[in-house]
Formats: sequence, structure tokens, C-alpha cells
Amino acid sequence: MMKVATIREPEKISKAAKDLRWVESMNEEMQKLTKNETWDLLPSAHHQTEIGCWWIFKVKHNANDTINQCKALLPTRMKVYRVNVYV
Repeated sequence: MMKVATIREPEKISKAAKDLRWVESMNEEMQKLTKNETWDLLPSAHHQTEIGCWWIFKVKHNANDTINQCKALLPTRMKVYRVNVYV
């Protein structure tokens, strides 16, 4: 039986930055966000609240438990409030 190599999902970006697979995945995610015009990076303004974000790292597996890809996601830390409107 062939032993499947394991890749740990880093909990901090400092650890992910040391592994080329995660660096490539982060670059791909940034390119997708830029291409889709999801958001723009702007200089910080003193009168505006910044929206934070954090990296999430996931290892995707095939059905036979081999590694398919290392996936990096960059969601925002924006709270979404549900508003009920009654007519």
C-alpha cells in the first residue's frame, strides 16, 4: 500500500509564507480577487473604518485521499446584519 504524504494546514501566514505551495495558492487567490474586481486595496484613511481579512488554508483531497491542491482563501471580516423590513 502506498503511503499518502500529508500536508498540514498552516494556522499562521508566517508558516504558510515558508512553503512554496501555499505562496502560489495565495498569489492565485489575490489574482482572482483582482480579476473579479472583488475589492480594491486603498491607502488607509483616518476617518474610515478598515475591513479586516485573514487567510484560511485548506488541503483539498481526491476521492482516494491523495492531495489534489493546497487552497488559500481570503474572506473579509465584515459583519453582515440582517435587516427585517415590514411593509
